[in-house]
Amino acid sequence: MNNAAKYLLLLLLGLALISCPAKKPATEIAPVNGKILIAELIIVRNDLCPLCSRQLQPCPVDDPGPRLFNDALGEILIQKGFEIFRAKIPNPQADPQDALKDYLALAEKMKARYLIIPVLYCFAERKGSALSASRPAQVGFHLHIYKVKDGKELWGGDFHESQQPLSENILELGNFIRRGGKWLTAEELAREGISRLLDRFLKSEKK
Repeated sequence: MNNAAKYLLLLLLGLALISCPAKKPATEIAPVNGKILIAELIIVRNDLCPLCSRQLQPCPVDDPGPRLFNDALGEILIQKGFEIFRAKIPNPQADPQDALKDYLALAEKMKARYLIIPVLYCFAERKGSALSASRPAQVGFHLHIYKVKDGKELWGGDFHESQQPLSENILELGNFIRRGGKWLTAEELAREGISRLLDRFLKSEKK
């Protein structure tokens, strides 16, 4: 390639760069529902919730269930318009009311609007595939949400579900179709439950 051709190529490249507008950085969406502190996940293996003393129906909670649940909770809170924080207190296994006080104090220092304490008591994976499961996934958890300003519990929700075959419950037809006609994993079922409970909480806050 001679010099004239090189100069022409450089000129064309320069013009192309000038004519292409620079991409603007993506604008971050400000959280519309404020800051929320996520407490460490409480895993319960007996039949009572340590925060509200409601009766539970526990099932095995095996790895990686807690991690999958924690990740899902954080991601869905962000999707719902919260700015999330995670933090630890010195003794999370202490008396639930003492731990609650420590979390509220920490949330206040972080200028959080809410504190959420998740309680996981069931996370059993399905046996089989999305098309054929010999045992469906089963998930059970509580979400306890507190207002940091006064330390009172604003809302508490419970989700406990296992998919049922249509042969056992024809009323499940709507859910079966909505879920794409497949058997969900425990993570997918947990995500559905978290989203459902948070929608209920936000609806209650707007009243």
